[in-house]
Amino acid sequence: MVRRIAFLVFIATFCVWMGASAKNVTVESFSIAPGETKLVAVNFSNTKTIHVAFQADLELPAGLKINVDKCFLSERFTNQEQELHIGEIEDGVYRILTSSYDLTPFTGNSGALIYISVTADKDYNGGALSFSNMISVDTSCKQYSFDDEKATVPLSPYPWGDVNMDGMVNLSDLMLVVNQVVGRQTSYAERVDINGDNAVNISDVATLTSIIVSRQ
Repeated sequence: MVRRIAFLVFIATFCVWMGASAKNVTVESFSIAPGETKLVAVNFSNTKTIHVAFQADLELPAGLKINVDKCFLSERFTNQEQELHIGEIEDGVYRILTSSYDLTPFTGNSGALIYISVTADKDYNGGALSFSNMISVDTSCKQYSFDDEKATVPLSPYPWGDVNMDGMVNLSDLMLVVNQVVGRQTSYAERVDINGDNAVNISDVATLTSIIVSRQ
């Protein structure tokens, strides 16, 4: 009986260890509505090894785009010589790479390493971010590979034009857009650019009016 218990304890411990080893790189699931922009935190956990560089390939679902100029390294990078590089290696697939010209290691043993900015267009129908080919390098230039992690991005219940995210597109949303146009700031400022031209003006008012009329 004692041997059986000891064996079960060993198996449980082994499974916990295996599970932990498969979670060096994680990305939390999140939802995003058409027209929204969100930051995705890529978390990296390490123990005794000192890591100085990280690489991952990011595949985006249709209707989701990456805002390269708005992606950035976390506070775990403390040296100004450390940089973030992002390039499209094939259609819809981006390679994310950090570099340290003086081999300065990441600080801490866990937490966000990179923040990726993504925006959903008006026709976004859901999908999943897929991270693969994840590699890190330590101070001796030894390479480590990690199991793939996926972040599911469910379709938001908020329709295009639902500025206040109450599930309906109506005059309340239109008034929020009008207020933003005339200089009255709202807490939904990132959702009032209805036509997606990076400007909030009378065109957005007209576009949202058309959406409201078409739904009646």
